[in-house]
Amino acid sequence: VASNALRIFKDKIDVDLFKNPNEFIKHLETNIPKIVCFSNYIWNSNLSYEFAKRIKEKSPNTIVIFGGPNYPLDAEEQESFLISHPYVDFYLQKEGEQAFVELLKKLFEYNFDTTQIKQHQVNIPNTHYLNNGKIVLGELLPRITDLNEIPSPYLTGLCDKFLSQNLIPLIQTTRGCPFTCTYCQEGNSYFSKIPRFSSERIKQEIEYIAQRTTTPTLELADSNFGMYEEDIKICKDIAEIQKKYNWPKFFLGIDGKNCKSRILEAASIVKGSLLMAPVQSTSKEVLKNIKRQGISIDQMVEIVKESEKIGSSSFSEVILCLPGDTKNTHFNSILDLINSEIDIVRSHQLIMLPGSEAATRKNREEYGLITRFRVTPGTSESYNLFEETFAAPEIDEICVASNSMSFNDYLECRLFNL
Repeated sequence: VASNALRIFKDKIDVDLFKNPNEFIKHLETNIPKIVCFSNYIWNSNLSYEFAKRIKEKSPNTIVIFGGPNYPLDAEEQESFLISHPYVDFYLQKEGEQAFVELLKKLFEYNFDTTQIKQHQVNIPNTHYLNNGKIVLGELLPRITDLNEIPSPYLTGLCDKFLSQNLIPLIQTTRGCPFTCTYCQEGNSYFSKIPRFSSERIKQEIEYIAQRTTTPTLELADSNFGMYEEDIKICKDIAEIQKKYNWPKFFLGIDGKNCKSRILEAASIVKGSLLMAPVQSTSKEVLKNIKRQGISIDQMVEIVKESEKIGSSSFSEVILCLPGDTKNTHFNSILDLINSEIDIVRSHQLIMLPGSEAATRKNREEYGLITRFRVTPGTSESYNLFEETFAAPEIDEICVASNSMSFNDYLECRLFNL
């Protein structure tokens, strides 16, 4: 988002990026920006909002923009979100690069007067906001098809400071996912097409990172890396970089859900690869309910079983209390994976992600989903901003029962997993 905005607006804007909250605090104490943007995920939603609230109270004219997947799909629930988050001026839905540019154009046009924009109910693509307590929904832009027009935040130097902070570098080679899993925020049809960054750009990024990072790991944000023919070329480039720089020592992100032979080939090329097989359930009924269609579970298990032959570690996971899951199907899923000799088998809880179909009212009612709430581990740290100490623990909404699994059965499954 930042690199694309700089491409369009050049010296009309200055950009600072922050990942560490305390580093952000130091900056805010001496320099409150005209615009502050927050990515909104389940692991930083409350923290971002508590920062936004204090910035807005200290500097009412600062414009607060949120964007990211932790946002409902339904317009009525989107309105409720904005009403319950009054310090958010604008929410950018779906892809943010072009949407932020369009919003910034309007802000310049209206001399950064958000009141005028809202009173005129200006239609800004992908942008949601409230006017007199009612939501204004901007039209949805088509997705970006030529990803290479977005400048690389690595190659433009925007991420240099992060590479020296012992943080794991994360890159993306494609966007989107062809599968429609209901528990996932990418299961929406909006993400079904798969545009790709060029292999030349990806190679340049990885080599740039190799020369600067302080960590031994490279991680991918792709949803299905290893499944496509182009991925083999990328793996060969990574292997070449490994020989030149002895980095990365560990490669995370080969998790394609089909094309067994190609995935195994990808893992065999890059040293230190971890093969992932997120099965979620081996029950055909459960897989049907969550629309995990077109995915060969047998192939995924075979892939990780053969990982030892090519020197890779294998990892698989299941999700407890998916629609239609029972105590028996969950136990069987875990045992099926253990019996397949996968190195690591991990069970997750079904988190009701706001941007997923599973979290919609319709899905909750259809499967009788019952939820409870928990504090997300590692999110209870205190911060001090503008002479005020505050905490912002994140809260997960967890499915703990359904019309096919009682709460007591859920507890037995949890104990078994632990």
